[in-house]
Amino acid sequence: MKRYLSLDILKAVGIIYLIILHHTVWMFIQGDVGGLIFPEAHDLVYNFYRTSGLGVLGFQVPILAGVTFYLMLHKKNMSWTSVVKRAAGLSILGFLMNGLAWGWGSLWTWDVLQFIPLSMVIAYPFLRWRKEDLGCCILLVLSIVALVFADQFPFGRQFADYYFYKVIIGDLSGSNYWALCPWFSIFVCGIFMGKFFFLHERPKTAYWILLGAVFLLSAVVSGKFLPNTNLDHIWGPFLFKPSILYVVGIMGFSLIAVSGTHFLLQQYPVLNDKLQKSWLIYYSKGILWIYIVSTIAGYHGTNIVRNYFALDFSKSIYALIILISLNLLLSYHIGKFVSRQKA
Repeated sequence: MKRYLSLDILKAVGIIYLIILHHTVWMFIQGDVGGLIFPEAHDLVYNFYRTSGLGVLGFQVPILAGVTFYLMLHKKNMSWTSVVKRAAGLSILGFLMNGLAWGWGSLWTWDVLQFIPLSMVIAYPFLRWRKEDLGCCILLVLSIVALVFADQFPFGRQFADYYFYKVIIGDLSGSNYWALCPWFSIFVCGIFMGKFFFLHERPKTAYWILLGAVFLLSAVVSGKFLPNTNLDHIWGPFLFKPSILYVVGIMGFSLIAVSGTHFLLQQYPVLNDKLQKSWLIYYSKGILWIYIVSTIAGYHGTNIVRNYFALDFSKSIYALIILISLNLLLSYHIGKFVSRQKA
């Protein structure tokens, strides 16, 4: 399958951001759940987590997954069986990662490596209808429905404790993440980018950038572009059940980033060639294994450092820099190894 450098670059930036974010949370948040270990860390964590606006880099990864999924279907003509097998494999890896990282009591936690496969399985039948455009229209409707329930918990009193409710609507306790509402909408956004931008003979880059700007500005002007943040419950519904406009802002940023990067690389072949041969590509090609290994190793490595060394806030900053650097180095070599295996 043809690779698009713009997607590779943005995937690499996304996974690097997630590694930095995860280590920051593991170092300064009690039990990786909520509450600051060092009160002095408040400004650092809060500013990095919220006011910097960098969260869009991590949240756009499912959009890029949607683009890749559609391109893969188009190029490889994948069957229903192969999609289900791939989805099952990704989900199993995600559950195993839960157990190996956070303990077997967290085995069935719903996270991104379960959300993306489920989105693939849901989207596939509509993309394989004889009239694909009609299927895309239905997907659009489903994504709008998912978006409408972005920050809502309908029928929560009756069904909140059921696993299917947490998968579809969300978890009131914040122990499960990436529910279909609202995140299925950004996966579908990626599918549309794959269909109407990357496979178009002459993609109308300006139109996509304009659409992205409208989405992004609507989030910024409304004051919803920055995520709600609760440092006492860092992974809770404040983050994973955000406002509609926050999700729209993520879409807008991604539409601009994907189409703008693609256009830039086409206009400047020298830059394209340099990036094609750069270290960033390894982070993209090995993104799945990098995410899994960096999460397991990074979480346990951070806990070992925190438990066996008497760290104050100042020392924890140095430890954080070292841990991030080691994890990025490990991830680079994982990506390099995976890339060579694919060659």
